[in-house]
Amino acid sequence: MDRTQAFIQECSRQVQLGVQPVPVVLKNAPARNPTQEAKLFAKMSADVSRKIHLASQRLERLTGLVKRQGVFNDPTEEINQLAARIKTDTKFLKNDLDDLQLYLEHNKRQVGAGSTSAEGHSQNKAE
Repeated sequence: MDRTQAFIQECSRQVQLGVQPVPVVLKNAPARNPTQEAKLFAKMSADVSRKIHLASQRLERLTGLVKRQGVFNDPTEEINQLAARIKTDTKFLKNDLDDLQLYLEHNKRQVGAGSTSAEGHSQNKAE
């Protein structure tokens, strides 16, 4: 029995209620070594990248459906479902990106605690 649609609806409802995901970084979490930190960051960023790719594919599909919409071939239901799914995807992506940002800020504080050069380096941006 496929319950994907029910899961998506419940996730959407939770997002609308303002339920926040459990933070990735716990204050009392044991310290990890730099290799573990790099692996965790790579895993988190790869997950975000994969989700962006999937949302992009859905958006391409939606664009194609809207362009070919006609009087006799009216995929309105599929268009509405895709639009709702893309909206949900973007909400979850925003949460994932916020978690990733939280993780990065936490690590900057851990690594650069008391180091002005580390803080200055992390603030520099290429323009």
